[in-house]
Amino acid sequence: MKKTFLITLIALTAILSSCEKDDFCTNSNPTPRLILTFYDYDNVSTIKKVDSLSVWAPGKDSIYRIQSQVDSIALPLNTTTNETVYNFSQGRLNTGTITIKYKAELDFVSRSCGFRYIFNNITLTKNVSWIDSLSTKEISVINNQTNAHVKIFH
Repeated sequence: MKKTFLITLIALTAILSSCEKDDFCTNSNPTPRLILTFYDYDNVSTIKKVDSLSVWAPGKDSIYRIQSQVDSIALPLNTTTNETVYNFSQGRLNTGTITIKYKAELDFVSRSCGFRYIFNNITLTKNVSWIDSLSTKEISVINNQTNAHVKIFH
């Protein structure tokens, strides 16, 4: 009896110690978006909200249409190409484009989360009349979305 109990106890210990803890991904979308924040052109330290902002990629069905005032927006970048173009419209008449060029790089996050993309060597060009300037036209890397990447002065 003691021998059977001891063998059962050793077998249970071996089985339980060989189990691996469950690995859950706590980040539902690890590929970062480009975050743009809108500022006042005359007072560069003041956030200035945009009225009736619409943003869309040419040839795509989805449009980010914001009827109320907004001070920032997070835009996804296309991971299958090295360029994403967005149309920006304030109201109905003020429309133009911002072109974002980059190198998308696949990055391993973890076994449970899998892979994500990070973006390197980003350059931005604007052709939007109501946007006066961008805080930067070059970004070395976008690997998170905790802070704004570009300030848009209007």
